[in-house]
Amino acid sequence: MRKSSAGSAFLARATVAILLAATLAGCTLYDLRTRERQHADDVQACTGSGYQPGTNEFAKCLQDHDLTRMRSTLLDGGSKTCAPSAGATTCN
Repeated sequence: MRKSSAGSAFLARATVAILLAATLAGCTLYDLRTRERQHADDVQACTGSGYQPGTNEFAKCLQDHDLTRMRSTLLDGGSKTCAPSAGATTCN
């Protein structure tokens, strides 16, 4: 009888470990997709502003968008919206 109980406990632990691993993998994939989408949006915003890919100005524009996103996340837990504008970042 004890072996059956021990086997059930092992199976339960293994199931929990597999579910946890699958959940974490899903979060990682979501985060990667979100970052890819954000980068694509930043590229579009910078090219739309007239910056040419491969230039220092374009790289600076991408960096400004990334830093602005970080500031938005840090300020009020992301409830504030920040945007790079003419070399400065404005948040509301």
